[in-house]
Amino acid sequence: MHHLHRHLSLVLLIGSLSASATAADKPQATIRFSRDILPLLAKKCFACHGPADQESGLALHLRNRAVGKTDSDQRAIVPGHPDQSHLLARVRSTDPAIRMPHDGPPLTHDEIRRLEAWIAQGARYEKHWSFVPPRRARPPVAHSARHVRSPVDRFVLARLQPRNLDLSPEADPYTLVRRLSLDLVGLLPSSRQIERFATDPSDANYEQLVDELLASP
Repeated sequence: MHHLHRHLSLVLLIGSLSASATAADKPQATIRFSRDILPLLAKKCFACHGPADQESGLALHLRNRAVGKTDSDQRAIVPGHPDQSHLLARVRSTDPAIRMPHDGPPLTHDEIRRLEAWIAQGARYEKHWSFVPPRRARPPVAHSARHVRSPVDRFVLARLQPRNLDLSPEADPYTLVRRLSLDLVGLLPSSRQIERFATDPSDANYEQLVDELLASP
């Protein structure tokens, strides 16, 4: 009986250590400033520490100001060190006189965890996408080449194939000309345009119809 108890304890200990190792080895999801942090700061912090107002010398919309010292000689954000970041101490506080934001509801547990992870990962800022010069992306390899008629199809297929999905069936000429007209001019096509394209749904006729719709008043 004692041997059984020792063996059972050993199995439970090994299982616990394995689970801990697995959790520790699991990579932490990367936090993106523009996607995960900027909307949070804009909603909860920018009223007092943003472009219009920088109370206590803290401006969270600028990285050099956010990681520098404030008027009280504190560093709101210490990249790589959440526990040394005064911002986290303030948003974690349960004292209404200390907690940030002063006006409005406190940050949720998920929002605080998001800030912690972002700071731990280096508190990187990113330019807004509108200020980032576009770069031409190389179309991915498509396994279903028979469906590829343009580079856009390759990008769509690259997202569908890992999910075991395929492109929708090709639209018939009547549906295609209707979609085209609604997308370009917001109106249904004329009966003449429908019949002309249905009679000859070639790429050349499609391009001619596009030019005609774009040139319409």
